[in-house]
Amino acid sequence: MQSWYIAKINVQKETVLETFLSNYGVGAFSPKIIYLGQKGGTPKPLFPTYMFFDVDPESSTWPIVRWAPGIMYFLPRDGYPAPIPQALIDFLRQRTTQWNDSSNSSRLRKGDKVVVTGGPFDRLEGIFQSYMPSKDRCRILLDVVGQLTRVEISGSEVKGIPSASFKS
Repeated sequence: MQSWYIAKINVQKETVLETFLSNYGVGAFSPKIIYLGQKGGTPKPLFPTYMFFDVDPESSTWPIVRWAPGIMYFLPRDGYPAPIPQALIDFLRQRTTQWNDSSNSSRLRKGDKVVVTGGPFDRLEGIFQSYMPSKDRCRILLDVVGQLTRVEISGSEVKGIPSASFKS
């Protein structure tokens, strides 16, 4: 029966499998999300080493999918690949799109005007510099007593502000 199935795959094989199986008309889906702290906002798999495939296990395409380079095994139920409801795939697509759209729209860029919204620097204004490798922190220049001071702070405590309201 044509349905979505989930497989355990080798690390970082999502793109290879999507490309390979598209040649056989097999749908492949690996939900990816963009983390704000990632350099360049590179999408990362929501479920690393797992991927969804739209295939019929009774079809002639099944052996190609089952033994595709990078697929380890399909998650079973009662000894057979367990079908995944289309509604779950639709939900994952919708939610990852919403997440990524909101991440991109709220992502700060070097030189953006910001205000601190919590912690000891609450309500101080500054200039965004960069996201830190720790993914949840960023570096900003704060306007402290008329002088810009470099500070590393939680990204959740920084909000962009319109350029016109920045006090320098």
